[in-house]
Amino acid sequence: MKKISLILILCTVYMYSYANTGPIADTTVIGPQANKQVLKLNVKLAKLQVDLAKVQNRIPDDEEKVKQTQADSKSALEKSRDKSADAVGGDAGDAKKAAKTAKAAANATRDAEKAARKLEDDQDKIKSLNEDIDKVREKIAELQKGD
Repeated sequence: MKKISLILILCTVYMYSYANTGPIADTTVIGPQANKQVLKLNVKLAKLQVDLAKVQNRIPDDEEKVKQTQADSKSALEKSRDKSADAVGGDAGDAKKAAKTAKAAANATRDAEKAARKLEDDQDKIKSLNEDIDKVREKIAELQKGD
């Protein structure tokens, strides 16, 4: 009986002595308030990165749309020019057709400009998000240093 209780005591001491020998997290160095701020900043950083990924995924679609709308605009302008040339020597019906194609060309050009603006806005948004991400990372680094 003494041997069993001695073995149990030794096993218990052995387990407790090795229970806390792993690496200890360095969270107490910067304080609980700073920890909360770091957590909030990490959440903000994650949201910014998600937004950045969404915008970056839209860029190829925007570029394709710009190419397509510019091609449509060019085609509509050529068609309008041809109809206008026909209307110069033609009757009132030709003039109405020319006016209609001119309006379609104007709409196509407006769509191309809108697509180009959207692409430019998305590129500006990427720059802005990257700047915001850098600022948040700098704040996290400052807090982790402990000021």
